[in-house]
Amino acid sequence: SNTNEIVFENTPRVVRQVISEETSKLMRDALEHVASLGSGRTAYIEGYRIGGKTGTAQIVNPDTGAYYDREYNLSMIASAPMDDPKVVVYVVMERPHSAIQYGGTIVGPIVKNILEDITNKIEKKLKSIMYNIINAIIRIIDNSKLITPPR
Repeated sequence: SNTNEIVFENTPRVVRQVISEETSKLMRDALEHVASLGSGRTAYIEGYRIGGKTGTAQIVNPDTGAYYDREYNLSMIASAPMDDPKVVVYVVMERPHSAIQYGGTIVGPIVKNILEDITNKIEKKLKSIMYNIINAIIRIIDNSKLITPPR
């Protein structure tokens, strides 16, 4: 539904740095490559730096310990923007009724739709903020008196 209700908002708390900045950049570049040219390209949004990883996992029969024949969980995790990630989307589809059983093919378009909704909301918010800043500057300029420098 479109209620605009925030279900959960996380406040990050830095505990320790688990990987170096260099390793982080390498991983972000690799994930961006997956979303732009690889198995996650169905989640790619023109003009945005999206990164992602797709998944296709066979389901185990708990009675036998063997894999079910042609039963899978399909998934994709994506983040944006990749130069400074602020949003993470994770979608899992359990046992989809589809002849195609690849995370990028089935779940990627769903992730793309979610990311498009998020980026549209962010763009609208940024435009609103910019509009308010510009109006504040105009009000300051209109209400100020020109001061001439001393001679």
